[in-house]
Amino acid sequence: MRLITQIAFLILTAVFFVSAQELKLEILNGHSGSGVLAVAVSNDGKFALTGSTDQTALLWDLETGKQLRRFFGYHEDAVSCVQFSKDGQFVLTASYDSTA
Repeated sequence: MRLITQIAFLILTAVFFVSAQELKLEILNGHSGSGVLAVAVSNDGKFALTGSTDQTALLWDLETGKQLRRFFGYHEDAVSCVQFSKDGQFVLTASYDSTA
């Protein structure tokens, strides 16, 4: 069961970069909980937002694979939903603690 959880965590934190010449798999390491529960990609495809059982949301640059920002201290339970605004200027997170 632990192996399945680890594999699921790697799959959920992986971002695929597709171009005309190559397929690249990037493992994004940043969350410390037992898994990522939510992933959103910005409308322009440049950023990803992940939510985790560690009560944080992370903003990622999809071109470089680097973590840009860590959102923490807003929730007392796992971040279960993440979303970008239509214009990409804001992010929304929701949690199992019934806060958004």
